[in-house]
This record gives sequence, C-alpha cells and structure tokens, in this order.
Amino acid sequence: RYAYADDAEVEAIGAAAGQRGWYSRDEFLTVARWKSPRSTRRCEENDEPAVKAATRLSLSTPDERQRIEALTRLHGVDYPTASVLLHLAHRDSYPIIDFRALWSLGVETPPTAYFFTYWWAYTQACRSLAKDAGVRMRTLDRALWQYSKERRPSKGTSSADPAEGPETTAPDEAGESKSAAMRRLFAEGRTVSEVAEAINVAYGFAFGVRKRWLVAQTAPSGQRSSGHGVPGRMGGAEMTRVLGVDGAADGWFGVLLVDGYFAGADLKPTVAALLDRHPDADVVAVDIPIGLPVGRTRPADAAAKRFVGGARAASVFPTFPRDVLMAKPYEVALAAARRLGPGLSKQAHSLGDRIDEVADLAATDTRVVEVHPEVSFRAMKGSPLRYSKHTWSGLAERRALLASAGILLHDDLTGGERAAPDDVVDAAAAAWSAMRIADGRSATLPAEPSGDPADGGVIYF
Repeated sequence: RYAYADDAEVEAIGAAAGQRGWYSRDEFLTVARWKSPRSTRRCEENDEPAVKAATRLSLSTPDERQRIEALTRLHGVDYPTASVLLHLAHRDSYPIIDFRALWSLGVETPPTAYFFTYWWAYTQACRSLAKDAGVRMRTLDRALWQYSKERRPSKGTSSADPAEGPETTAPDEAGESKSAAMRRLFAEGRTVSEVAEAINVAYGFAFGVRKRWLVAQTAPSGQRSSGHGVPGRMGGAEMTRVLGVDGAADGWFGVLLVDGYFAGADLKPTVAALLDRHPDADVVAVDIPIGLPVGRTRPADAAAKRFVGGARAASVFPTFPRDVLMAKPYEVALAAARRLGPGLSKQAHSLGDRIDEVADLAATDTRVVEVHPEVSFRAMKGSPLRYSKHTWSGLAERRALLASAGILLHDDLTGGERAAPDDVVDAAAAAWSAMRIADGRSATLPAEPSGDPADGGVIYF
C-alpha cells in the first residue's frame, strides 16, 4: 500500500549516483527536497564541488562514522537526509532514519538531535530485520513508513522529522497557557531556544518546563513498550550521555560521550546552542569558573594548582571577583586585581562575558558544572603531565591519555576546522570528567567545600 510522491525519481537518482560514486548538486537537492522540503533553502547553500567532495567520500570510505558524518557537514543535512543519500546510493544496505520508521519500531519520541551511536544501532537493527524477513532494505523502509502512516495516532504534530529543524510556532489562539504551549512544542521536537523565543520566556524557565515534561514522558528503564511495532528492538536501558565544553575562538567546542565513548563534536557560538544540539545530556561539564569569590581568590583554584602539580600547575589561573572581571577598561581591572595580590592577564579579563553566560545557565540548569581540563588529565594519568598542551608533545600526551580512557577522537571532527587542537582535547577531557560525575565516581577540589558562597565554586573531576 506504500505510495510516496516522486519515489521512482529519487531511486533512479540514487542508483546513478551509486554507480558514478557521487551525487551532483541537482541530484542532491532533489533528494533533500524529497526527504524534507523545509531544508531546501539551507541545502542550496552548498555548491557543486562541496556536494561532489562530501558524497564521493561518503560513498567510498569504509569508515561508518566518516560515511555518515561526511554528509552531515553539508549545509542543511542532518542524519535523516544523510541516511536517505546512503539508502539510495550505497551498495551496502542503509535504512532511512525518521520519526515514522522509529515509531514503527517502538520509539514514541525520537531524539531532538541524532548522533552516530544512535544511527549505527538503528542501522544494525534494520539490517537484522531485513535479513530475518528476507526483504531488501528499501522494502523494509517502505513497510516501516506505511505502518506508521496507517496506525500512528494523530497528535497534531508536524509531519517533518524533528531532527531536520522544524519551523517554530507560537502558542495557539485558544487560550492555552505558556507552560502548555511549551509542552506542546517540546512534543513536536523544538529546541529549548526555539521554544523560549516562540513563547517569549527566559531560557532557564523553558528548560525547566522541558525537564519536567521529559520526566512525565519517560517510563522506567527497561520497561518501555509502546504496544506496537517490534517491542524491545530499539528500547531497553538508557544510555548515559555527557557533554564536555571548552571555549574556542569562534564560540564553544563540545565533545559528546555516550556510555563513555566518543559520539560526536560540535562548535557553536554559545553553550546554550550546544545544549540545544544535545538536549539529553545528563551532565554538561564546562571549562569556565562557575561561582566567583568575594574579595579574595578561590580555594578551588589553589587546590587545583596543588593537584595538577609540576610545571603544569602554572596553567591554573586564579579566579577574580566579579567587580574585577567586569571592570572596564582592562587597565582599571588590572589595578583592582593588584589590590588583591596577583595581577590579571588580558586573557583572564576577556573571560568576563563568558563567565556570565555560563553562570546564567548554571543558575537554572543543575547539569552544568565546572571542570578544569588540566585537572582532568592529571587525574587520568595519576601523576603530573610532562608537556604543555600548546606543544606537539603535549598534544600527543593528552590524546594518548584520552585513548587509554576509551575516548578516540577522529581526525575530521564537526567544527574541528575552526577549533584549536588544545580546545578539542580540553573539551574531551571535560567530557571524561562529566562521565565520572554521571557514574557517581567524581571528586571535587577542594575535597571538602566550605559551602560559603564567598569562596566561589568547586572544580569537578
């Protein structure tokens, strides 16, 4: 009973691209429009060489992660559209991932943003189903789509895949409350920032509503059965997702770990944008002071300096009171800092706005915690590191430590072309500490915080 517009056209395009080894720009745009018309404008930002290079790499590499991520680097392409391009053209069998197919497999609410581990688990599950049923992947995909179309209860949600960036809508005119409107938008897959803007509320308030809404949707781990589709194939226990964040020249670089393994990277202009990209992160560990001292330096910084030890202890800078960091111009802030003891570098002074940005998030989001990458690396190694992170030897030392912890960073990361190497490894170290927090294995500096707000915050590792 499956019938979907222009199906034969995109199948022919995929077959031609697969034989040739790459998609042309026109073919790419036709397939992207077939999957999600809303993404067309952004997809048109890709020129012919970019489309050819990305699709050629995707259709030729044996690396599964690189195969999908090469496509997601194109403008307007997330996992759903990327999965279509692979599905139609690659000699290996790949399913199309979208909310309809997921519903047919028992997933009531798809993730707001897909990531490699999720997509790969879905791909393997669909390959197993196709093999068991003795059908081609295209037949299975049609069946999953049609099953959802005929049986999924209508909830007034958009027909677009949430991960493809649906348009934002405001509260309806029937007099629904702001909280009800927010819950409705979250059910449609909107991000926290989109909802906050649509309803005209603070980000923290929107996040709080989303957190309560998620709790209301979530059944106990291992007890999720939707009563339709294939129970248990995509359900089961929750995976632990954590995000490590480090400041970069163009914003903030984030590294995602899922159950301790690298699952993706992003470079976004704000930490809030990273949270929107990864809304299901259990812990968000940021390399920035959270909690400023009052009239003195922080015990956390002194403890971190002692813990890091050796030559690398100099990488732990003192955190100054708010009135010093926010003083303008720099010369005024420097004079204020010197009245407390040590001087203030221009780099530390420039962090004032970023400290404020993260403090506002941390005030309403308990997942956001402070870490220090050098503290994390020191804990990983069990002894002081030998080299500065700004040297070749220091970078190699830190990547080796991450690898020994099971965190393998790919050479080609999303946003990596605009991030300094030390920003990437620092974000990964922050994610390592975030996983320890999520697992209940973390410690703090100082080990026994005073609880006095005047002392500032604590550093987790």
